[in-house]
Amino acid sequence: MLNKSETDVIIDLYQIPPVLILLLTLFYFLVSFTAIVGNSMILWIVYRSKRMKCVTNYFIANLAASDLLIGAFSIPFQFQAALLQKWVLPDFMCPFCPTIQVISLNVSIFTLVVLSWDRYQAVIYPLKPKTSKKRVKCLLVIIWVFSTLLAIPTTIAFRVEFVDDESEAAIQKPFCNIIGLDSELWRSYSYTLVALQYCFPLLFISYAYLRMGITLFARDLPGDESGLGNADHAIRRKRKTSFIIAKFCNILHIIF
Repeated sequence: MLNKSETDVIIDLYQIPPVLILLLTLFYFLVSFTAIVGNSMILWIVYRSKRMKCVTNYFIANLAASDLLIGAFSIPFQFQAALLQKWVLPDFMCPFCPTIQVISLNVSIFTLVVLSWDRYQAVIYPLKPKTSKKRVKCLLVIIWVFSTLLAIPTTIAFRVEFVDDESEAAIQKPFCNIIGLDSELWRSYSYTLVALQYCFPLLFISYAYLRMGITLFARDLPGDESGLGNADHAIRRKRKTSFIIAKFCNILHIIF
């Protein structure tokens, strides 16, 4: 009787209420649909409009492309695995979906780093030539290539394996698990991703925007600021600059 009760508890843990299934399905569908439609529109606008083809918008379009991959390939497939508590898709999708997720995350973060570097150069060294469109395109290609190479261990690690179902005797369920790499190798790879996706980018972006904020705050306005009105205007401008920089840094910390 005790064993039966324990089994019932395990079954309850694996059962998801129908209402929750409906709500989660609706929520994930809306998130995925919004990501696909919204980012597709951004890419289309940048592609079709000549006025939108500038350096900053190329970076924004690259962010949209990476988010589009997440919405199209990562969110729906990862959701079905969590909801059904088993892997029902073809085996090749098991390593494909996590790989796309890692690539997209890498592209987004490295794009933010390069964008911060570009803004840093423009503010700290205003007399230097601006980054050309050709150079930006080369940088974006490098970002995608490096991001893809960095995701190769994920492709190797994830495989479909059959695991005993604790809720039903003599039944095995397919799961997408990390079985292609040794646990120590995977741990080292995970630490590397944390360093490259979080620690180094956060430190660099924080430094870049703090340095830009200090530079803009200390920079004198052109013209005569000896009058009281001009002095007040300069103070308000510096406060506004400090607020914008602080707000942007907080947003970056939240994103990371």
